[in-house]
Amino acid sequence: MTDSNQSKYRYLFKNILAFLCGNFGTKLIGFLMVPLYTNVLLPEEYGEIDLVLSLAGIITPFIACGIHEGVMRFSLDHNADHKLIFSIGLRFFLISSGVFLIVSPALLLIPVVSDSIWFLVSYCIINEFMTIILCYIRGKDNVKLYAFLGFLHAFISALLNIILLSVLHTGLFGYKLSMLIAPVVTSIIAIALGRLRRDFSVSKWDSNLSREIFKFSFALLPNAILWWCINASDRFFVTYLLGTSSNGLYAIAYKIPTILTTISSIFMQSWQMSAIKLNEEKDETDFTSRIYRSLVFFSGLATALLILANKEILHIYVASEYREAWVISPPLMIAFFAGALSTFWGSFYIAAKKMKFYLISAVFGAISNIVLNFLLINRFGIIGAAIATAIGYIVVLIVRVFGIKKTAKLNFFNKQLVYTILCLLMILIVSYLPTYIKWPVGSLVIVLYLLVNRTEFTHIVKKLVKKH
Repeated sequence: MTDSNQSKYRYLFKNILAFLCGNFGTKLIGFLMVPLYTNVLLPEEYGEIDLVLSLAGIITPFIACGIHEGVMRFSLDHNADHKLIFSIGLRFFLISSGVFLIVSPALLLIPVVSDSIWFLVSYCIINEFMTIILCYIRGKDNVKLYAFLGFLHAFISALLNIILLSVLHTGLFGYKLSMLIAPVVTSIIAIALGRLRRDFSVSKWDSNLSREIFKFSFALLPNAILWWCINASDRFFVTYLLGTSSNGLYAIAYKIPTILTTISSIFMQSWQMSAIKLNEEKDETDFTSRIYRSLVFFSGLATALLILANKEILHIYVASEYREAWVISPPLMIAFFAGALSTFWGSFYIAAKKMKFYLISAVFGAISNIVLNFLLINRFGIIGAAIATAIGYIVVLIVRVFGIKKTAKLNFFNKQLVYTILCLLMILIVSYLPTYIKWPVGSLVIVLYLLVNRTEFTHIVKKLVKKH
């Protein structure tokens, strides 16, 4: 291996380790808190707050026109003027937050928001502010601090929830309050530890750079809307067609697939930073091909194992009212496997700042998801929403691959991916069989998966042994 490739692996592994330390702790805390929520909140209450948070997911990017994305991306550029970029980002945030406060009463027209308007508006503004700060820290390549702050935010949220829900018994109000206090405290600590007070300047401005950052960020807004359609619109379809209690079950069904999101996001956050550097060097093929094969292997293995253990985990993990959610989770895990691959291919668009096909892929995914939600939920119930989400992610992946294949020069549909898809389909079918059949057959499929991926598995093991 050349010195150049060794340095690329070192940079990637360093970032993966930092994100792993932060994200694993963060998601573990969030994962362990779910039994508390399901024992304190009724399915209708959990379904209601899930809807409000889903709505916040589509509103928040608009508060500053997605400026946090531009702050992060431009801060990663070689010789970036970090102080100027941060100042531009915060100015956009302050102005747009004022506009949002003025127009926010219009949200009262949405029935589910009427009782939570104060929470929704506060949550969106506070979280966008925290996101800008964290993206700036990440853009400065300070991934250790970025990961620590992510963990800290989850820890503070969990601590507040334990106090407010278990000790003070404040119910849904306490849950909402904890979600407002945690990002405020995290932001204050981030400013102190990152020494960001000196990075903001009222006088520092560059019209050309601000236009570039705004143009890049604004181009991602339609994409954010469309991803919301794929990820969250099904919650509203489920609520409208089946009720908030069913949405509570659907929200819990997402919890096991979220483990896959955590695994892939740790890698993707690190990979995106590498992809940007590779784009600057105009050298990516060998290194990128190896990373892609590793991603397919690890994502496929994690997905298969979680699909297999899904029912048992949920039966231990949540209150009895939520246990039937296990039936819904397997298609969602397939969705997140496709999502991990689509995010990998999407990183090439972000690195090159070419957003046309990035947006087009999300358009196709959103349209297919919305149409299928309406058709499948009516016919199959809650699991129809999960199937629609899986198909939506697969559509995004296919469109992205075709849009970037000339630039990326990677072989997407190789033997490894074919084997992985076949194994996942077998595991998906097996997961609905009785336990005494599921585990022997499922274990056999996992062994088969490792055998057909033995080259990749051996390469990764050697890498890890060599590093130690």
